[in-house]
Amino acid sequence: MKRIYKINILIFLFFASSITYVFSNGSGKTGQTNTGCGTGSCHGSSNSNTTVTVSSASGFEVDPNSTVNLTVTVENSSGQSKAGVNISVQTTSGGGSNIGTLTAGNDLKTQSNELTHKTNGGKALTNNKATFDFEWKAPSTAGEYYIKAAGNATNANGNTGGDQWALMIPKKITVKGITLTSLVGGQELCAGTSTNITWNHLQLQM
Repeated sequence: MKRIYKINILIFLFFASSITYVFSNGSGKTGQTNTGCGTGSCHGSSNSNTTVTVSSASGFEVDPNSTVNLTVTVENSSGQSKAGVNISVQTTSGGGSNIGTLTAGNDLKTQSNELTHKTNGGKALTNNKATFDFEWKAPSTAGEYYIKAAGNATNANGNTGGDQWALMIPKKITVKGITLTSLVGGQELCAGTSTNITWNHLQLQM
């Protein structure tokens, strides 16, 4: 009887952990904007039925420390019912670290300095698409950064089978300003001498 009891306990724990895994992803997951939703054999391969895009009414050139309103849209052409999303802004197009400050809109939540869907199972698709609004506050440092997103259009059946995900092509967003490439600090100049100062400028009228 003791052996049967132990086996039953192990089966229960395995089943409970499986449920936790499914529902933790259903209520949002981060760290997927470079690799997509198929890592760890979660949702399989990407699917061309799903597309992910980003838009901004004010464009993608901003001043340092300013805030821009953005919308990521997950669209599906095969009749899926819900969509989940993971959004980040990073320092390079192929990876890098998170930069700036993301603020979640009504359908999103902040998690690990990124954004993901707030409702368990994702947001319902309307006319084959779901939109996710958010804000990004630019850093004080001028530069070119990249908005990234992974979107997953699901059939809302409670497991990963039949879901269709896609990665968005990283969208460059430029923080305007000047970056010195020489005389960047710490140098000593003597009176009566001259030196050259060079810089790069981003989206500034010179």
